[in-house]
Amino acid sequence: MYKGKKIFGLITARAGSKRLKNKNTLKLHKKPLFYWTINEALKSKYLDNLYISTDDKKIKEFIKNKKKINLISRTKKLSQDLTKSEDVVFDFIKKTKGNYDIICLLQPTSPYRRCFDIDNSIKKMINNNSKTLVSITKSTKNAYKFNGAIYAVDVSFFKKKKIFFNKKTIFYKMPKSRSLDIDTKEDFELAKKMKLIK
Repeated sequence: MYKGKKIFGLITARAGSKRLKNKNTLKLHKKPLFYWTINEALKSKYLDNLYISTDDKKIKEFIKNKKKINLISRTKKLSQDLTKSEDVVFDFIKKTKGNYDIICLLQPTSPYRRCFDIDNSIKKMINNNSKTLVSITKSTKNAYKFNGAIYAVDVSFFKKKKIFFNKKTIFYKMPKSRSLDIDTKEDFELAKKMKLIK
């Protein structure tokens, strides 16, 4: 909770993946990829509850006895290559009845995102009275791009608009060292060469 706002973290981790097979459970520094996002999310000062939306049996087994992680079983319909994150979040809101103010969406493919990135994003969003926030990183000298690490959205706003991004979205800047988004074999090989802080 921050400034009276109730905040839920949601990790989205389906079993299949088109470009890099079973990427969410691949071992990175002796731990499955999804572990690193869980590890940092649990350190957050402002996430009141943490959920993981998955259809992956390995992930379900891993979190089975973890009291601080809640499971949202994802249907086959919401576990396809073309499934949109917005649809997964909408399903999450329905299943949890939306009794909170903000959702912070965290993808397992960003293992370098730290707990302070999560908390600083939440603070920035609330302090600026914004409905949506997206993390970005520098792509060229004068341009930025989404890095896939953090998407935060006001629940009431999302129910109406079903979007993470509009003209009023604010941004949380992250350095390239924490912005790797693993989508391909090449990305994963690069990740293995980089140092993770446990």
